[in-house]
This record gives sequence, structure tokens and C-alpha cells, in this order.
Amino acid sequence: MISAPPLRCYINAIQEEARPSLLGRWLARADILNLLEARLRVRELEKCSPEIFEREITEPIFITGAPRSGTSILHRLMGEDPDNRIPLMWEAIYPCPPPEPATYRTDRRIRAADRLLGLWMSIVPGYRTIHDLYATVPSECGMLMNGSGLSDQLAICYSAPSYDALVFGPQADLRKSYEWHKKILQVLQWSKPGRWVLKAPGHMSHIRTLFAVYPDARVIQTHRDPLRVIPSTCSLLNTQLSMRSDSVDFDSIRKGFTSEGLLWLLDSMAAFRDGGSVPASRFYDVLYDDLMLDPVATIAKAYAHFGRELSAGAAAAVRACLEKHPKDAQGRHDYSFGAWGATLSAERAKFLPYQRRYGVRSET
Repeated sequence: MISAPPLRCYINAIQEEARPSLLGRWLARADILNLLEARLRVRELEKCSPEIFEREITEPIFITGAPRSGTSILHRLMGEDPDNRIPLMWEAIYPCPPPEPATYRTDRRIRAADRLLGLWMSIVPGYRTIHDLYATVPSECGMLMNGSGLSDQLAICYSAPSYDALVFGPQADLRKSYEWHKKILQVLQWSKPGRWVLKAPGHMSHIRTLFAVYPDARVIQTHRDPLRVIPSTCSLLNTQLSMRSDSVDFDSIRKGFTSEGLLWLLDSMAAFRDGGSVPASRFYDVLYDDLMLDPVATIAKAYAHFGRELSAGAAAAVRACLEKHPKDAQGRHDYSFGAWGATLSAERAKFLPYQRRYGVRSET
């Protein structure tokens, strides 16, 4: 059975704190039923086919960084390399039974996931300018953790402080969430293996736990001007919460995602890397500007750092993806630091040491 405390906290927080709309309640019910069904299917698979969970996850690459710093586009482009294995949205929502190569592009779960994601897009059409969601785009790791009952993907759906504390608070312990994440990868790779490339900004908050569960992991950290990251993230959260509540308080969002919080996150990540518990060679830094200027060269350099080579075929696939999905194809995501409501010069000063360390250009 699913770990009762976090799921019970999630349900209670939605009812007592989140002020969900009628639609928000319906979506919460659908989400909880989906994650419970997925969990039961995985547990049944553990009983019937334990050998699936004996196959290791070898040298996975995790992409992380501040939200809105290029993690999504990098993940998507690396997914164009046929040697890489990227979890897709339909696999994250419906991971069992293990997908089969022969039906991977025609699996009936793809249509089911598209219906669900299409509903989300119809509720808030402007969401496509931020994230264009459909069944065959890459999934964040939070979706793979939902079955544990404790994930940032569940947290960002509703304004629920008591549940947020379990996921983001100073005492947050997501060890079981990462262990569940690993089980899902083992299921997905059973019939369709590959080099795992995974992504979530939230990994910065739990980097020690990530390495405890995946001791041979490699990490790509993306970097962008924090004063672009903050308002963009606030805009994303506002849109996300508006799908499920008619009482979204944007001022509360801005107070929740502050420069101090982001600075703490960036500094904590730097301190972990400097601590030496994991070799420095396991990390690679990608600047947002470099990724936007020459994605193929940026990916090739990341590969080289980890002792791999970007093949000519994979590079061509990346270029084809860029041509098929140009930036702002679904409309431009408008946000500004002014709308976020703080003093530019004072906020800039807080992040100058971070920007100097990684060579991050100021965009505002």
C-alpha cells in the first residue's frame, strides 16, 4: 500500500488549504487514482517478475538547474539521440506494463495520455507558451515519483503549505521517492533499454539523496540569469495553480519563490559540489546562452566531458528537432522582473558571486 502519511497529507491539504475549484477537485481525484493504479501495477510486477527490479540503472545523466534555465529544451534535444532513453509523459503516467519496442509508438496509453494532457491545455490555453504538453514529450522526474505519494510534481498543482513542507522544507526526506523513481526506470527499461537521461530542477534540492540512490550518476547543471528565472518561474506557478483553483494569490507565489530561496538553492548545490563527496568530473555546467546559441555544440561538449561522443546521426536529429519546434512556436511567454515587483539593483547584487563563478550573463 502507498505510504499513508504523505498521501494523506496531500489529500487533507487540498481539502483544507488549496481552495480547489470544482474542476480542481475532479483533477485531484483523477491524479490520485492514476498514481494509485500505477503503484498497484508496479507492486504486482514485483511479485510476478522480480527479475525486472534486479537490472541496474547504469550511469544515468540527470539534468538539473534553476527552473526556466534551459533544462527542458536540453532534455528534449538529448532525447533525439537514439542511444539515449528518455521517459515520455505517457510512460510516466502509465508505466505498467513495461512498454514494448514493437508498439512503442502506437501504444494505446499514448492516446489516453494525450486526452488527459489535452484537457489540461484546454483549461489554460496560455500554458502552451510555457510548456507544450502531449504524450510523447519528455517527462520530468517528479512525474515518475508521483507513485511514492511525495513529489514536487504533486506539490506544484495546488497551493498547500503543509504538503509543500514535506517536499521542500528543511527536513524533507525524499529517499523513498527516489527509490520509487528507480523502480519506474527499471520497469520502463526492461524491454526498451538505453542510456537514461533524466531531468528536474528539483534535483538540486535533493542532490545528496539522488547520489545515495544513484551513486554513479552524472549531473548536468544549467545556468541562467536568476533575475530572468525568478519572474518566469512565478508566472509558471501562477498558470499551473490557476488550472485547479479560482483563488490563486499571485502575491503569495512571489513571496514563496524569492531571491533568497533561489540563492540558498544555488549556494547549497555549489557547497555540495565543493564538498568532494562526489568527484567533480561527475558534473558539467551548461550556460543557457551557449545552449541557445549552438545547441549541438553544447550537447557535444557535455558528451565529451562524460567520455561519450555525439554521433553525426544524433546531431542531425537534434537539428531536425530544432527546425520542427522553433522557439516560441506556441506563442511567446511574457514575463518581466518589473512585474515580479522588486528592486533590480538590490536583487542583482545578491547573485553576482554566483554569476561570476559560472560566467552567467545578466539579461536584465
